[in-house]
Amino acid sequence: MTAFPDLLETLGEVFLVPGATADWAAFAGAPWAPPGLRRGLEALAAAPSGELDVAYAGLFLAGRGIRLELSAVRTGQLRDEGVLLELDGIFEAAGIHPDPGVPPDHLGVLLLLLGHLLRRAEEPELPTGRLFTCHLQPLAGSVALELGRPGVHPFYAAAGEVLAGATDLCADLLG
Repeated sequence: MTAFPDLLETLGEVFLVPGATADWAAFAGAPWAPPGLRRGLEALAAAPSGELDVAYAGLFLAGRGIRLELSAVRTGQLRDEGVLLELDGIFEAAGIHPDPGVPPDHLGVLLLLLGHLLRRAEEPELPTGRLFTCHLQPLAGSVALELGRPGVHPFYAAAGEVLAGATDLCADLLG
């Protein structure tokens, strides 16, 4: 059986690794997935997965591409010192040291971190709510909106639907 943190971590990989995919149908059948999220997961399972690395590059790496870093969305700059400083405290509280080769404010990293923190829900001192509300939720909303625009590769359009559905579910869980 799959758990919600598994979905967050798997979705994080989709935004971190060009061409990454998974068994989305297994997540669609999970009893915790509400109908909207389930529809997105079914669309993701049915989406063509050919040339995902090319689609990823066009969407996220091209000069006018969709930004996956919170700094870029919030301030228009990559690796904004203020944004990174806020996240440093969250990583420190979680006891995690992010890979120095990947921006710590990258959507994929933040999804992986949230999945990790949700697995440790019995530790109330962890900044799970702050990570989600102040950092991940606004970034995920921006990315999901951009992925919903016409002309986006069907796989990534469906990934945007799943991102929006997972964000809504997380808001309900942490609400």
